[in-house]
Amino acid sequence: MRESPDALHARRALILRVNLLYLISLTVLCHAGFHGLRVTMSLFALNRGGSAFVVGLLMALSAAIPMLLGIAAGRWTDRV
Repeated sequence: MRESPDALHARRALILRVNLLYLISLTVLCHAGFHGLRVTMSLFALNRGGSAFVVGLLMALSAAIPMLLGIAAGRWTDRV
């Protein structure tokens, strides 16, 4: 038996909402993990006797790598 167009549309809308919820949840978890890692990394470096310069360098590197990869990722998504 064939579904009506309204039922098919409702099912597709539900699937899209669930997928969007998964995507938002994963994004929130990734951001929380990344920011938690930055705090933990700086505290760990201070605990191991790192100077303020070392902590600053770690924080700068943790921002520089996504910046450099972001340019390549942006170009790639523009092509796709």
